[in-house]
Amino acid sequence: MQVFFDSYNAKHMKSDEIAKNFVSSDLFIETAKNSHTILVGPRGSGKTTFLRMLSNDTLHKWDGYTELKEKGTIKYEGIYVPGDIVWGEMINSMKDIGLEEQYAESFSYSAFCTHVFLNVISGIEQSLKKVAPDFLEKKQDDVHDALSMARRNNRRLQR
Repeated sequence: MQVFFDSYNAKHMKSDEIAKNFVSSDLFIETAKNSHTILVGPRGSGKTTFLRMLSNDTLHKWDGYTELKEKGTIKYEGIYVPGDIVWGEMINSMKDIGLEEQYAESFSYSAFCTHVFLNVISGIEQSLKKVAPDFLEKKQDDVHDALSMARRNNRRLQR
């Protein structure tokens, strides 16, 4: 049976699906530039899809990405960190079971920070996958050499 008007919620979709079904607009191209932007709209208007498209795990899978990259429009790596009403509700539910407010807030804050850090790390991993391995090895060697030289200089100064 064919389903019409099926819900389309980018929050729960894979990046491949979002990129495949994304329809660009002048507004998207303008927003993709590295500038400050405020994105507002009613529920279901595509804000999450829009933001997910700007993240590096989705944008490079989109057919229009190469053209934007060649024009120099995109000079950043976007990281999508999904937020939810759950974070605020977490504090209340912990208070309901008798946990003191300060501990409930600390736990909720820690969980949120962990969530953000994991998404940032994932974004960095996606960016590094686009870099040639020999370039990364060269940079790793350069950093190793610089640290070795700094240690040697530090030892000389301590003598």
